[in-house]
Amino acid sequence: TNSCVVAVMDGHGPVGHEASDFLMRHLENVLTSDPDWNLSPPEKAVERAALKLDSLLTERSGIDCTLSGSTFVIGVIRHGQVTIGNVGDSTLSSICVRRCSSVCRVREDYFLNCTLS
Repeated sequence: TNSCVVAVMDGHGPVGHEASDFLMRHLENVLTSDPDWNLSPPEKAVERAALKLDSLLTERSGIDCTLSGSTFVIGVIRHGQVTIGNVGDSTLSSICVRRCSSVCRVREDYFLNCTLS
């Protein structure tokens, strides 16, 4: 599909950088292989991708997530609509170029309604 995806993973803890790198490496495949990825807006695909990435990180990555992990924020722009998802305390801001390049916080975040391990 004709989409723009922007994502940031912010690792924390002793091996947080490894956790965030792992998530970024797997994001595209996990997201685009979801059956709802081609729907507009792709809210369910974004939600399931976050859950699957969490599962992959904790169960199959080999990374010790006891004291480390990563926040996750994603924005998907498609057909003039923006879908936003986040896990943890990372949020998304937009740059309003037409208003002297001011930065404004996106007011209606799409919070995932799920509990991550």
